[in-house]
Amino acid sequence: DVWGAVTGGEAPYTYEWNFGDGTVAAGNVSNSRNISVQHTYSEINNVVATLTVTDNKGFVESCDLYLDIVPASHPDVKVSFAVQKSLKYLYLQRKTSGVSYAYWDGSYGSSSYRNGYTPLVLLAFEDHGHLPSNNVQKDIYAPLMQKALNYTFSKMLSRSLSGSYDTNANGSALYYQGICMMALAATDTPDAVAGIGSSAVTGRTYHEIMTDMVDWTSWAQNSNGGWRYSANYGSSDNSVSQWPILGLAAAENWGIIAPSFVKPALINWLNYSQRSNGAFGYARNYDRNNTALTGSGIIGLVYTGSSNASTKVVNAVNFMNANWSAHSSYNGNLGDHYAMYAAKKGLQYAGIKKVGTRDWQKEYNTWYVTHQNSSGYWSGWWTIYSGVPSATFGALVMAPGLVELPPVADAGDDQTVNPDTPIDLDGSNSRHTDPNKSIVEFKWDFDASDGINWDLPDSYIEKPSIIDGFSDLGHDYSITVTLMVIDEDGKTSTDSLDILIKSGNVPPIADAGGPYAVAVGEDITLDGSGSYDPNEDDPLLGDYIESYLWDTNGDDIFGDYTGIRPTVNFGSDFIGTKTVKLKVIDSYGASAESSTEATTVAVSNLQVAGYNLINKVYNRRTRMWTITWKVNLDNVGNGEATGISAELSNIPHGINVIDGEISWNSAIAAYSCALSYDTFSYSYSRSTNVDLTEITLDIEFTDNIGTRHIVRGLPQ
Repeated sequence: DVWGAVTGGEAPYTYEWNFGDGTVAAGNVSNSRNISVQHTYSEINNVVATLTVTDNKGFVESCDLYLDIVPASHPDVKVSFAVQKSLKYLYLQRKTSGVSYAYWDGSYGSSSYRNGYTPLVLLAFEDHGHLPSNNVQKDIYAPLMQKALNYTFSKMLSRSLSGSYDTNANGSALYYQGICMMALAATDTPDAVAGIGSSAVTGRTYHEIMTDMVDWTSWAQNSNGGWRYSANYGSSDNSVSQWPILGLAAAENWGIIAPSFVKPALINWLNYSQRSNGAFGYARNYDRNNTALTGSGIIGLVYTGSSNASTKVVNAVNFMNANWSAHSSYNGNLGDHYAMYAAKKGLQYAGIKKVGTRDWQKEYNTWYVTHQNSSGYWSGWWTIYSGVPSATFGALVMAPGLVELPPVADAGDDQTVNPDTPIDLDGSNSRHTDPNKSIVEFKWDFDASDGINWDLPDSYIEKPSIIDGFSDLGHDYSITVTLMVIDEDGKTSTDSLDILIKSGNVPPIADAGGPYAVAVGEDITLDGSGSYDPNEDDPLLGDYIESYLWDTNGDDIFGDYTGIRPTVNFGSDFIGTKTVKLKVIDSYGASAESSTEATTVAVSNLQVAGYNLINKVYNRRTRMWTITWKVNLDNVGNGEATGISAELSNIPHGINVIDGEISWNSAIAAYSCALSYDTFSYSYSRSTNVDLTEITLDIEFTDNIGTRHIVRGLPQ
């Protein structure tokens, strides 16, 4: 589903999708929020698709979409697809109020659920890196997230508060629920200032707003330590209590700590509501013991950090394991969105990766991947209905984190090397799952088997080398190298690779060169000279690369071309990018492979083919000629040109330009001509000796791969 959106300009619009693989689709825009085309890519690749929209006045704008074409069978890919579909569904289901607000209705479309579901939907997008502060030209969801946050601010109510509850001593607090606190913390912008809302909200930093919400949540805690339907309620329940607890936990990420009496009171409630078998109840310890309530209880145990919390968490997880397949209206797990999210939050908050022997996150992801409908949401269960609620909870359960997204370290592939030879390491494939953050530091430990000291790493650079390699022990052995990456918030991630130090012959190193780019139909000289054999300087082995075999058609059969630098031509019909592979084989028969990309580019080449004289008028009173022309352009290249406009230039003295700008209302295909959509005109005196052939044109157009060109001084 290749899609985008358009705002501004004047409707109706037309669109063109250039898919980046040599194919194009175009048509009228029927939904400006969803300019969507289903397209199938034929090979694994990285491509840039370009959306070009033309409005009713002929104005043209383009935007690039970067696509990774990957094997659909990989479990992580399936999860990514499911998340993308659910977020797009939520994007299309939003409702708006004016230009400032966006909100979502929850159960059965009822407006009474808006104040809860809107920050929950906001949190779902934030958990996948779509923050309100993101660049709106790079994140299609960012403007919507800004409006959802505005709606949330607009619904905040203030109340007077004093004493030990009023931690910032401002005499007031903000009434709202923990979901909003989680969504606000996930913006990761505590110093940002709210521009919408009541006088208790507008003009205040997010940190100040969060502090007032923590104050209200602390004041609203019931006398028995939990929370329920309203502030200071006469009893508590674990279903409600999980949300303010999560809100308070999120606030602690910003250094906002609840008053000291909150956690001890909460411990009393948790002790009361947990049974000896580890299960948590609803309003009592024996009431509705199930996965959802037990997950909520784990959240509270971890937040309080009490001395016996770890034992109670273990008991709770054991109960969840014994009842994993429970299936009734209020006692469900797989398919029960509320239970799955409560379990996910509790288990992830506690750092628990296994429930019994099962990888619970993988099992949850698999359920959502296999049960999603074509629109992007799931069937409902009990209190979480199909549509917006199920799509929201599905995205939240499959999110990588509770609130903050981590960096991901990638130390590279395992290696096999000779003793005492340099070893090149590469951490450049490490990335951050939050598009608004980046990795700021790399730390390497070259031999984790002797213990890791991250205060004194072996290297701080992205691509270090182990200069002297590892010594020859007379036999094969392995070393584990570990990489740690650190983001600007201090969050870390590690990854390791194993290096086999092999005594004797090791495989050669293949390097296919590239990436290569050439015009369609021209020759490409491939270059495998970067390949080498680590044993080539070993006088005992005398090893060397004996064969260079190339696969250029993608069938994984090597031998289409041979040699270090073969010359290849993909033909005049192929436009796009393909994978080129090289296999090298050494004199001992050991081999290695490498791949790169080769791109053939269609070239747009516009020339003036001629002029159509529309009108030539002589004014006897002024003795002036007025001439009106259209221009006929010829695209003699093999790639389509779009967004074409021209302007008269190099105007000789004596010519008065009346309209010097022209445009084309459609693309000019390869080897085709097209007349301009409008005209240019100028006038000059009959008595003036004017050389009209001195007039030139400045032409602008976008070529087949999305590059904008300006060609000046084009002669007539």
